[in-house]
Amino acid sequence: MSMFSTRLTLAISILTAATSAPAAVLNVPSPYNTIQAAIDAAAIVGDTVVVDSVASPYMGPGNVNLSFRGKEVVVQSIEPLNPVVRNATVIDAADTTRIAAIDEGEGPGAKMRGLSLRRGGGPGQTGGAPFGGAVVCVGTAPVLENCRIGASNTQDGGAVASRGGAAPTLVDCLLTGNSATAEASGTGRGGAVHVSQSSSLTLRNCTLAGNSAELSGGAAYGDSASSLVISRSRILGNHADKDGGGIIGIDLTKLRVTRTEIKNNVADRFGGGVRVHSTPNTIITACDIFSNEAGNTGGGINFFNTPGTVRFSTVVNNEAEKGGGGIHLGLSDATILRCEVERNDVTSDLVANGGGIQCSGGNPVVIATRIAHNTAQSGGGIAALASSSPTLVSCIIDSNSVAFLDESAGAGGGILAENSSPTIQHCTIVENQAQFAGGALYVDGTLSVATINNSILYSNTGNEIDVAAGVALADYSDIEGGFPGTGNIDIVPVWQSPALPDYEYVPDVLSPTIDSADPTDPEDAINWCGLANLGIDFWCTPSDTNTCLPDMGAYGGQDGDWWMVGTPAFHLPPCGTAAAPEVGTESAARKEPLPAISFNNPN
Repeated sequence: MSMFSTRLTLAISILTAATSAPAAVLNVPSPYNTIQAAIDAAAIVGDTVVVDSVASPYMGPGNVNLSFRGKEVVVQSIEPLNPVVRNATVIDAADTTRIAAIDEGEGPGAKMRGLSLRRGGGPGQTGGAPFGGAVVCVGTAPVLENCRIGASNTQDGGAVASRGGAAPTLVDCLLTGNSATAEASGTGRGGAVHVSQSSSLTLRNCTLAGNSAELSGGAAYGDSASSLVISRSRILGNHADKDGGGIIGIDLTKLRVTRTEIKNNVADRFGGGVRVHSTPNTIITACDIFSNEAGNTGGGINFFNTPGTVRFSTVVNNEAEKGGGGIHLGLSDATILRCEVERNDVTSDLVANGGGIQCSGGNPVVIATRIAHNTAQSGGGIAALASSSPTLVSCIIDSNSVAFLDESAGAGGGILAENSSPTIQHCTIVENQAQFAGGALYVDGTLSVATINNSILYSNTGNEIDVAAGVALADYSDIEGGFPGTGNIDIVPVWQSPALPDYEYVPDVLSPTIDSADPTDPEDAINWCGLANLGIDFWCTPSDTNTCLPDMGAYGGQDGDWWMVGTPAFHLPPCGTAAAPEVGTESAARKEPLPAISFNNPN
């Protein structure tokens, strides 16, 4: 049992014994003239200290460098859920010390609610407090609710630090304009929050905006076998002089980022939005990661030595100077599942690869993801480098482009494989542009072996496949211009509704790609029979053109139903089991609403 849990159990026992003493409200500035005086007078558990805005800002001894004395008490404004009252109830440390150190075993009953905490810490703070400019938690589990923490500064965790097995929770908080300063070697981490020493930190419905770190983690930093959990929050406009403009996790036991907007963050080196290093237990779910920038690799996300998962997320409009405009995967076996990776850019005039995704070593898997409208010098959609072996399953890779500089650039509009071995299964690779070579795929390096199965490579600018060195193997694929291999065809695919963005690469039942994939593969994920395809106006019966045989392209493989899916639990019936209406007739199935198409709906 942790220290704060033991103390909380003891405190509850004492309070239970004193049944004649109801919880008290202690008011500041009258009758208690300081916040600390009211805390000192409070019972061990259950009392509330109410801070009136009338004497705001609260400064000086007794109002800053607060201690909860191990008590489960609440310190709050007169209306803790009212942001106007919160902003008017200010505790100001004047850049000399912390607002509070919660480090005597307090549990979740210790709370700060509806307060504005500002100017905590500072480079010249008395006694030296390198962690938690405004609030530090050591071995405790307090809750900060609807607090505004700003203009605070220290070496690590400009606003809040969690250390020594602590587990604080921040709910509905705004952390803005805080900074972590590199006053000693290895410091300057976590402009807003910092978690380390086997601790945890939970942020829920919080906004971290305009914070900065002179080393890493412009908004949030975590390391040392700790846990960082962020949900339904906003990470906006933060900056790190090195890595993780928004969030960085290094050697964490767990990193969870869920339903969070990560926007306009900048890292001068790796991971403009998110940087994760050596943290296998990483899951990023239903996040919008856009308009972030990295001076090196991973404009949106940078994973290094991390087999984590990114799912149901959008990675859009990010930039990196040297590679992985959207996502960089270095020595990573990460999984990218049902995401949008679109309109990302690699900006360097030098050779720079992987506009959407750059893989450098490792064996990542990309499933049911659209990679589109990305740009780079080579590998507009995806670049596989340094003996990486990415597997792409049921992906659409379209409308990516590369620039022509010389023979080492301008190649691989869709995919670049350089001394690497990508496997491409049931993918649709169309409308990509390469000025030099390999509109769909460019293979270079004697160690490269690119394998293509059951896919469509058509209407790309430049040859569909160019091999400078290495090997490209293909079977049961529709490849413009033809390509040797069992079951390959060269027939223009027919799309059902090319004018509708959600369906522009859905094959028509009369397309030559229907029923043309490897017949030994698992049956077709969608045989269209008896299903209302969300506005796509066609029907068939099991005996018509489309049967349960597998189809080529992104809608014919194991995850070929991704475009119709609203939740991971929703699955189409097994092929051939749905009752098919007669041609030209209505059915109850057609009138039933299907789950909305969304990349951001994991529940």
